[in-house]
Amino acid sequence: MDLRLRKAEARDQVAVCSLATLLVGLEADRRGVFAAVLSNSNHDLIVAEVASGVIGFAHLATGRDFFANDAFGGQLLGLVVREDHRGRGIGRALLGEVCRLARRRGIRELHINTELDNLPAQRLYKSIGCEVVGVHMEVDLGKSKLDAYHNP
Repeated sequence: MDLRLRKAEARDQVAVCSLATLLVGLEADRRGVFAAVLSNSNHDLIVAEVASGVIGFAHLATGRDFFANDAFGGQLLGLVVREDHRGRGIGRALLGEVCRLARRRGIRELHINTELDNLPAQRLYKSIGCEVVGVHMEVDLGKSKLDAYHNP
């Protein structure tokens, strides 16, 4: 397998959007988001490509961290490899590239989230030294109890 990692380009839109659907399990029109990410200098979208085409990607977002005395912070917003190419080190290669890019941007700490039941991803992240340091929570704002509270 001849694997190539590179920055995503406009021609990768269909493949990356399909992989994003695979990652989150939700069909959506992501073309606008893809274009916005490509044009934003605070984001790096890296694709993994073989002769047959794009088989994975990783998305790094960076910016100033208000809580870290204005240092740069980074977050891995997504990493996915097509199912038929998993177990071959492609995820590790993408993660390594994200870490290299983050270091070049001056980031000292990379934040990564994954689902509780995604044990393969957790093993990958732990294999590079990641530790569980908190709890990631989310709320569906359409179903939240926030409407019960309001400012007088």
